[in-house]
Parts: sequence; structure tokens; C-alpha cells
Amino acid sequence: MLTIPEKPPMSTLDDWKTHFQGFTEKYFIVNGYMMAGSIAALPNMITYWDVKSVDEITPEKLKFIENISDLEVLIIGTGKRTKMLPIETVQWLRNKRIGFEMVPSGTACATFNFMCEENREIAALILPMSYNSE
Repeated sequence: MLTIPEKPPMSTLDDWKTHFQGFTEKYFIVNGYMMAGSIAALPNMITYWDVKSVDEITPEKLKFIENISDLEVLIIGTGKRTKMLPIETVQWLRNKRIGFEMVPSGTACATFNFMCEENREIAALILPMSYNSE
């Protein structure tokens, strides 16, 4: 027999506030959920992002960012160390007037949490530490 809990396991979208609680080489812990791989985060949403290295961050992989209204800054976590985006991606972001910061993934998680607490309009695209390419 199927039992339905009194409360849903997750908050409603209106109540949801994305919060990074920790990370390992391959996983992020977000709002009590362990997520493996790269992720895209907004203050009220988180999803998997099909990117395995900074070199794969292309304008095509960023198209969905254009639909975020009032975006203040895009935080890009690049693994263990900061790595620069491909030049065509940098040019695309600049042409779209999207401000961005490239930081190690641990810093990206902390910065995202801090800015969310300030109710800022931000987005984060974060690769796990193990995805860092040399």
C-alpha cells in the first residue's frame, strides 16, 4: 500500500532556497540531496548541467542563461583551480552583457550561498573538483 507523507520531501518552488551544504571530488550536497556531476543553480532551482570540462562551456551550453531576467552575475566554478573560458564563450557573454566570475568550485559554492542570502539575482554553473582539466 502506498502511503503519502503529510509534507512533501521538498519545499514548493516559492519556498525553495538553494543552499550548498558541502562537496567532494565528484558530488555536491545541495539542500540535503547528493548530486553527482556538473550543476546549474539559481536561488530557487538546481539541475544537472551536461558539461565535463571548462573547454565544453560554449555559447550553446549557456543559451538558457539568456532567459534569466535581472541576472546580476554568473558564477562559474571551474574545478580545483580557476581556468579561463574559451575565448568565443567570453566574447558571447560580453556581447550579451552578462557579468561573470571564474573561480574554483568550492569558492563558487560559498559565493553562491552568500549572494543568495542577500537575495541577489545570481546563477552558478559549477563543475565538480574531479572535472578540472589541465
